[in-house]
Amino acid sequence: MKDFTVPKQSNKNQAKPPRKKRTRNDLPFFLRYFFLFCAVFLLLKVVYHLPAYLLSPPDTLNIHGNRILSEETIRSYLNLTPGQSWFSLDPYLSSVQLRKHPWIEKALVHRSPPLAIDVHVVERVPVAYLKTADNLFLMGADYLVLKLFQSAGSWDLPIIVNHDLTHVMPGDKLQPRNLKRVFALMTMLKENKTLPLSAVSEINITDPFNIVLVTSPDGIKIKIGFENFERKLAALSQLLSEISKKRERIEYIDLRSIRGAAIKYSPS
Repeated sequence: MKDFTVPKQSNKNQAKPPRKKRTRNDLPFFLRYFFLFCAVFLLLKVVYHLPAYLLSPPDTLNIHGNRILSEETIRSYLNLTPGQSWFSLDPYLSSVQLRKHPWIEKALVHRSPPLAIDVHVVERVPVAYLKTADNLFLMGADYLVLKLFQSAGSWDLPIIVNHDLTHVMPGDKLQPRNLKRVFALMTMLKENKTLPLSAVSEINITDPFNIVLVTSPDGIKIKIGFENFERKLAALSQLLSEISKKRERIEYIDLRSIRGAAIKYSPS
């Protein structure tokens, strides 16, 4: 019986061992030191220029949301001193400073690299003109007196007249005692179909116990007092429908009496 021998495998069929992938550590010696040198060089360059960058003054001022105020006005309220660095600017204090302007209701300031300052403002919306004894202003819903800018155009707003007011300045906040009644009346007139607010050119509150409306374009004075506006406006609606049939020119309508309205016609 012959001895059994295991046949030898051919060298051609032997599996080749997998090649090892070159890892980062297998980079050539000079490349490793070249990349290290570049990283150190960039780091040193950033460290060298960073102080000069932070101490540089801002070179760009981006202002958003201003329709009335000019960029020069907003810039002046930021209180940026000549040569002040971009990094030293306090966005919170700048925002507070901007809100001191009567026209600015909201303000947000923040730094925006590189060397830019972004300013976002929301301006107040006037609700009426304010005519005092010696000047003409605009007024916001919070009774704040606003400067009237001629370059900003005009608003279709009623004029609140008070000839007893003197020495009023933009930024003053008026006492709301009488103005609350006026604002409540204006709200009712916005929804009134017979005498809408757009048909009222003037609201005179010089007499605190008698609010006088002046219509446009007829110029009829309507003495409405200082209370019970809803009832008086309802009576006025009925009265005007009857008066329109007579086609006579009216000087004023007095609604203050509980006995009924008094009408004075203009002489022909």
